[in-house]
Amino acid sequence: LLYPWRVMLRYSFSRSNKLISMSEQQASFAKKYSNGRDVEVFYIGDNIPEISLSERSKSIKLFFIGTLSPARPLDDLISSLEKIITPIELNIIGDGDDFERYSKYVSKIKIIMHGRKTGDELHSLVKDCDILLAPFAINYGFSLPTKISTYIGYGIPILTNLDFEAGHFLKKYELGSVVNFGNPEEVEVAINYWYEVDRIEHYRKSRIVYEEFFNIDRISNEITDLIHSI
Repeated sequence: LLYPWRVMLRYSFSRSNKLISMSEQQASFAKKYSNGRDVEVFYIGDNIPEISLSERSKSIKLFFIGTLSPARPLDDLISSLEKIITPIELNIIGDGDDFERYSKYVSKIKIIMHGRKTGDELHSLVKDCDILLAPFAINYGFSLPTKISTYIGYGIPILTNLDFEAGHFLKKYELGSVVNFGNPEEVEVAINYWYEVDRIEHYRKSRIVYEEFFNIDRISNEITDLIHSI
């Protein structure tokens, strides 16, 4: 049934001047239908300004930033956090279909619902964060989501359950961990590890990676140069 689609795909790729993709996984897919041609990878860029991080507090401040929906489930995570002895504060920034449900959540841990924040208001909250959380539905996919790249721009350690390219990227540059949010022991070990890292050194390392791979100005200039070279 997919044969006509594959024929059109090969034809389109064969007629192209250049092939670009938004992830290594997509590039690998394209190479299968383009006789192994080179595929340039340009991750989706962002424009995250540098921020000055606050001093650590006595409680570990975890942040989730994004749309509250079944695609970004927090239930297993909250259940695991409730089993951790260390004082934890979960900050949820964003809105969405599940905002009211989480607003009424009765939990053993402190949960602060900030609602949707942007610009300076968002950055003034993020500077207090110790660890950023990126939960995804189990069937999310294989690419590197913009949430991960944006988090890297904030320069704060990341915990996610998304493996594949996103997980490999975080492990390679030592910017975070892939965990099972439904496993309290695994979550606690990861939180304690990343809470102890040198905050300023990690920020510096994370920003270097961000500037190299996700800075929107650099990406735009490189794509423009690529087009002009054709």
